[in-house]
Amino acid sequence: MNDVNPYAPSHAELEAAPGTGYELATRSARFGATVVDGLIWVAAMLIPTLLLVPVLLSSRSSPGLGWGAGTVAFFVAMGVAWIALVAINCTLIHRNGQTLGKKALGIRVVCADGQRCSLRRYLFIRSLPLGIVKAIPYLGLLVSLLDSLLIFRETRRCLHDDLANTIVVTT
Repeated sequence: MNDVNPYAPSHAELEAAPGTGYELATRSARFGATVVDGLIWVAAMLIPTLLLVPVLLSSRSSPGLGWGAGTVAFFVAMGVAWIALVAINCTLIHRNGQTLGKKALGIRVVCADGQRCSLRRYLFIRSLPLGIVKAIPYLGLLVSLLDSLLIFRETRRCLHDDLANTIVVTT
C-alpha cells in the first residue's frame, strides 16, 4: 500500500532565484503581505471616519449653504491619512523594496539580477501600468485575475514582476 498522500502540502525546498543568491519568497508570504497592506489601508481610512462621524453628523450645514466644518475636517483627515501612508510606503520601498506588509512578513522586491529595485521602477513600471489597466471595467478584472494566477508558475512571478523584471525574495 502506498503511504504517499497526494493532498499533503509540498515539502519542496525553497529555491534561490537564479544568479542572485536570494531565496524566493513563498506564495503564502506574498499573499500575506498583500492582505496586511490591505488591512493597513482600511484601518488608515476607517480610523478618521469613525472618529469624525459624530462631528460630521453634528455640524451638517443647511442645504445650499456649502460644506460644514465637519465635512471639511473629515476630508482633511482622510487626505492626511492617505498622504501619510503613501509617504511611509514610498520611503520603505525606496530604502529596501518593501511596503509595510512586505516588511511585516520579511520579504522584499529586488530586480531579477539581485540589484535594489528603485522607487521609480517599483511605482512607474511595476505598479502604475497594471493599476491603470485594472481600472478599466471588465478588462481590469481579467488582467487582475491573470496577474494573480501567474504566481503559480515555477518562477513565482506575477505579471507586474514580469513587466518590471523584478522578483520577491526573503530578507
